[in-house]
Amino acid sequence: MTKKMLAVLPFENLGQAGDEYVSDGITDEVISRLSNLQGLGVISRTSAMVYKKSRKTVPQIGRELGVEYVLEGSVRWDHGKNGEGFMRISPQLIRVAGDTPIWTETYDMSTKDLFALQSDIAEQVARKLDLTILEPERKTLKDQPTKNLKAYDVYLRGRKTEYQAWTSWQYDDLRTTVSFFEEAVNYDPDFALAYAALSVVHSRIYFFGYDRTDERLAKARAAADKALSLQPDLPDAKLALAYYYYLSLIHISEPTRPY
Repeated sequence: MTKKMLAVLPFENLGQAGDEYVSDGITDEVISRLSNLQGLGVISRTSAMVYKKSRKTVPQIGRELGVEYVLEGSVRWDHGKNGEGFMRISPQLIRVAGDTPIWTETYDMSTKDLFALQSDIAEQVARKLDLTILEPERKTLKDQPTKNLKAYDVYLRGRKTEYQAWTSWQYDDLRTTVSFFEEAVNYDPDFALAYAALSVVHSRIYFFGYDRTDERLAKARAAADKALSLQPDLPDAKLALAYYYYLSLIHISEPTRPY
């Protein structure tokens, strides 16, 4: 069966500059949820992020990525008290041929409803593309990685500094990433996705020569095992264990670009 091809472009942050990690995190989560659907091919985050703040048109981007559809959007976060605020998120699904919008929506919501919103965006895209959503896929679409908004907030901050680290090549950025992910699991000890992310960073720190110690490897393995114990079927947890085995066996003496 030929898959329909989709690119999810980085959602634009319309709020404060410091809120950009939230719009990036929403983009990541929508990509992750859509990637689990049969019949749909989703361009990787790495390839899509090249077009962040790009002035290229949708037809240009579509041709370069080889996709039929593009999902773009914007995010504005109005901060409230006690860590809870309100967001306006405006996604738009566009058919590349003719640069034609086929679905637009504006969501005004509390931050506590963020996971439901991300699920709804993915489900609406699937419907507009006439994809059949199987029951296991529907369950995955509606999964919540954590019920603790503070844990999720620091997890998203960690993802932001992780991506930054592979541009800056500063060990301090990697240490900051580890601190964010550790803070996330302290807020929510059942946050499997954060444990998986923590494991991958530990493995990469070892692999690229920043800390080639048995203690670093042990931390990578422990975090991967914890993620799997919490959610045995979580793809990120399985990937974390695979990273651990691969990067602990094949390493290099000096850090080089990972991508």
